[in-house]
Amino acid sequence: MDSGQDAYSFGRLVAALFTGFAALAAIGLFSVMSYGVAQRTNEFGLRMALGATPAGVVRLVFASTAWEMAGGLACGALLSLLLNGALKKWAEGSSQNPLLVAGAILLLVTTSVVAAVIPARRASLLDPMTALRYD
Repeated sequence: MDSGQDAYSFGRLVAALFTGFAALAAIGLFSVMSYGVAQRTNEFGLRMALGATPAGVVRLVFASTAWEMAGGLACGALLSLLLNGALKKWAEGSSQNPLLVAGAILLLVTTSVVAAVIPARRASLLDPMTALRYD
């Protein structure tokens, strides 16, 4: 096998690994968001019993999501800069490509929004009495 084929195979392996890690991160992000909203079910029920609107509950969920997302993006950007030298061997300069970095940020933001939509909708549709009895 020639070295060109080996380099191509190595590139495909690295791409497959990074894709797998990204999928696990997306699944983990959705799981954490859903769990966090489920833990606050009593709070949402109490807010709705006291007169909060479903739109207000959705805004509350999205506001907390935005803070978590901003913190995660800041930590990710810092780690990307710090680990640039170590990852350069596998990523071959792609960490310095502004289009790829912007694409990664857009993907993470989109995943965060999608991960917040379902729990926010579920929280906004809660019956206050059921939510107050929720344990």
